[in-house]
Amino acid sequence: NTNGSQFFIMVADYPLQNKYTIFGRVISGQEVADAIAKSKTDSSDRPLSPVVMEKVTVSASDNQ
Repeated sequence: NTNGSQFFIMVADYPLQNKYTIFGRVISGQEVADAIAKSKTDSSDRPLSPVVMEKVTVSASDNQ
């Protein structure tokens, strides 16, 4: 558990200007993503309280 990663879960349309790769979609737990999006943030848009994802599963899709 020494590797870290950073990714974005978009809950609304937002122009990313081709700087990021879209690699998936939320198929379960959208209510969790919505709750995270409602977290209070500071002036730099960082959460006032830590937001921790304890488990995230990324799997291949049959829809190519």
